[in-house]
Amino acid sequence: MGAEEIQVWLNWGEGERHDASHIGRWHQGGKAACGFLGGHLKLWAKRAGSDDVWFLEDENWSDRPNPRDFGEPKPISEDDYPSSMKKLPTDKGHVRIELTKLVKERRWNLEVLRRDLSSAYRCLLEGGDGRMRINGQAVAALDIPLSIAVNRVPIDVRLPGGKRASGWAARMKRDELPAPIRAGLRLVYNGRVIKEGEWFGYNYEGKGALNSLVGELQMRGFTPGLNKTDFVDRGDDVWDELGSNVLEQLAPLISELRKSGQDVRVTNQEKDRAREVADELEKVFSSLDEEATVETASSTNGRGPEPGPPGVKAPRRATRARLCRIRVVQTKIPASLVRHRPRIQLALSRAS
Repeated sequence: MGAEEIQVWLNWGEGERHDASHIGRWHQGGKAACGFLGGHLKLWAKRAGSDDVWFLEDENWSDRPNPRDFGEPKPISEDDYPSSMKKLPTDKGHVRIELTKLVKERRWNLEVLRRDLSSAYRCLLEGGDGRMRINGQAVAALDIPLSIAVNRVPIDVRLPGGKRASGWAARMKRDELPAPIRAGLRLVYNGRVIKEGEWFGYNYEGKGALNSLVGELQMRGFTPGLNKTDFVDRGDDVWDELGSNVLEQLAPLISELRKSGQDVRVTNQEKDRAREVADELEKVFSSLDEEATVETASSTNGRGPEPGPPGVKAPRRATRARLCRIRVVQTKIPASLVRHRPRIQLALSRAS
């Protein structure tokens, strides 16, 4: 961008005309995102074909109620360039934005930010159509490991008005994911994920095998909402038709996953939790055995301070305490482990 382009960018909703399929159709997202994250904006910009660098600063970007005149634009001295703007090729354009006075509730942990970007822009990063860096370190495309035991299913739906959804669906290896992702289809628009976990009305809840189904659909001719979290077409007849066609093409994969019996496979995280539960139970059982021994040795016959005669059972309160404590420990077992009963029983047998 040069001075003219910055002036246009500053005007809300103004810019070169985009058709309905363009992700920047409304000319608002970048400005709104800056105000969403912080209150103080600094912008440096260089237009391709020029060596001039232009600078804009607004300390009240997110809460300034009235328009502002930023004065006559002038290129800044090279001495004032940030390091990323120095020695740039003349034929390359470049824009740098810095945000400060960050909104506390919207600050990202850097690793979480890296994960979110690698997921949202996976298609662009994977295809080499975009590059991102955080503190100089490249952001890699999210790796979704797929099972070779289940065939990958192609999806291609063509609808009236030039609308089309094409992509694939397969079974992911949940225990090899670098970070958890939602099961279902990822709806992608111009390389960016707009919606995750899409099932087009199919009720997959409670069907564990389907929690490993994942796919990506490139959405063409559809219109994302202003905040890029869903499509405005949802609820229209064309969306219902899209869902019916996608589910029809997904039917073989859904059927194969439900018959595979792989829904009982335990992830590494669940295995670790089962070991923790087994260790906790082992400690509880050991403690209860010691308490039971002490109570039996000092028990009375209920009529005085003297020990009871041989053969008299220990008071029932020791048994009640044991049952109570075991019940409390069992509440710590996560619901995701309940269906893996054989593995839990094996862990308990080692702890007993």
